[in-house]
Amino acid sequence: MRFSKLATIIYAARFLSAAFSYKTAHIKEGSKGFICHGDLFSEANYGDDKIRALKVLKHCHNTPFDVEMLQDIFVSEKPENFMMYDNSDAKGHYLFLLPSLTKVYPKNSYDLRHEYHLLLDDSGRTCALMLWKIKITPKGKSSEEPTYEICSVHS
Repeated sequence: MRFSKLATIIYAARFLSAAFSYKTAHIKEGSKGFICHGDLFSEANYGDDKIRALKVLKHCHNTPFDVEMLQDIFVSEKPENFMMYDNSDAKGHYLFLLPSLTKVYPKNSYDLRHEYHLLLDDSGRTCALMLWKIKITPKGKSSEEPTYEICSVHS
């Protein structure tokens, strides 16, 4: 009986440590960076878009990104590196498109659009950078659900 309780506790502890292994503590905003496909992104790359996002965050009613969905996305990536700045004190996280980083790559029968999205917490701190890959048909419509990638934290 005691062994099974101990085994359950150890199993739960391993799951929880894996579930939160993608997070690192917030650092100074200007020092934050992310790596996606070998490219380094910093506030210098997305600063103007972030200023617009902060205005929207301050003056509009935004729907927070679903916490469970957010955790599922991060955990499913099986991260070897940190992927999110987080102090576990945020009441909500919000996703904002970074239009200045959007790129379109022509393929044979479709275009592949890369959209970068900045994840901010309710205090306006940068938490993560996500890449959405969207297939666009010749008629300009999305042909399927986008795929998501989380950029690694650069420290």
